[in-house]
Amino acid sequence: MSYDTSQKFTLFDARLHRNSSLGRQAHCFNIEKNPHKTPNICGLTVNHRNDIVLMDGKAQRLKTFRYSGTQRHQFGSTLFSKIFVQPKDVAILSNRNIAIADPGDGVAKIYDRTGHYLLQCGRDLLMSPCSVTTNHKGEILLLDSYLRQVHFFTPHGHHLRHIPIEITQEMDDDCYIAVNKFNGDILLSDNIGNKVKAFSQKGELLWEQCGLEEGQVQMLDPCGICSDIYGNVFVAEKNNYKVTMLSHDGTFKGYIATEDNKIDVPQVVAIDNYGQLVVGEAYSGKVKFFTYQP
Repeated sequence: MSYDTSQKFTLFDARLHRNSSLGRQAHCFNIEKNPHKTPNICGLTVNHRNDIVLMDGKAQRLKTFRYSGTQRHQFGSTLFSKIFVQPKDVAILSNRNIAIADPGDGVAKIYDRTGHYLLQCGRDLLMSPCSVTTNHKGEILLLDSYLRQVHFFTPHGHHLRHIPIEITQEMDDDCYIAVNKFNGDILLSDNIGNKVKAFSQKGELLWEQCGLEEGQVQMLDPCGICSDIYGNVFVAEKNNYKVTMLSHDGTFKGYIATEDNKIDVPQVVAIDNYGQLVVGEAYSGKVKFFTYQP
């Protein structure tokens, strides 16, 4: 996607966007109290109580935390029971159950809030479902990075349809999917292609962003993606050490977090119930909250 940025940014604006952050860190907690353990926050969402629900891929456990950082509960694999193969992303369903994308097992697994297993989606249909989200209809959307498709399911696991996703290179399991809360567009981080893309519900490419606007550096390793109610799109650029803010049409608006405000390998993002941006750092175990102007 190309833009005429000459009228959108002055030289001062460009420097501001490149070197400064539009967000302010409001809160932070660490999910790992043991300094000798290294977690991997690879999935993150927020439930109706504003609890942070995340997947620790290293421990293969789904963990739920209050805003304060106090852990409510957790469930997942143990030394004696391996219920996940390669757990990745997580989403809260319309019935408040939890969907977990497990690309290593080729399915999404659905649990209730207490960790009781209910059902699975995609067995013998999907190859590598690496990311999961929901839309305004309550449907479950699963991104299959191997098949390059998005599959739609009911909250009860019934397959509805699928759409092909246009990409230029083979994706990997660090790609993420989200639905724009403003207009329903399907948002995708093309990790290997270093792009963010938006698709219609029919799979038509609407726009793509690779980081070539004035004041913006080349996108690098885009992972987690989400939107707010205004249509702003947020992208965790894992190895760029930035969280990027785009408008609903893909126009670059600025950086919410950079190395300047101590962001470290951001992997996943979500918006909490108070409109704060929640960022999960991949390996530090830290969950950080940022305020910003929409």
